[in-house]
Amino acid sequence: MDVATDAARAAETEIFVPVGLAGARALDGYGPDELAVILGFLRTARGVQEEQASRVRDSS
Repeated sequence: MDVATDAARAAETEIFVPVGLAGARALDGYGPDELAVILGFLRTARGVQEEQASRVRDSS
């Protein structure tokens, strides 16, 4: 079993917890319908990026 070290826990607290909190605050102003549109856009954009990355990898 993997166990987090004290250094890993400190890094999580210092770096990742504030990122998560900032992201949550940034989304607080959106309602459920708006969040659904944002999520749909992000999924579509990710799919496009993955397809294009695959295209570039396959052409080299």
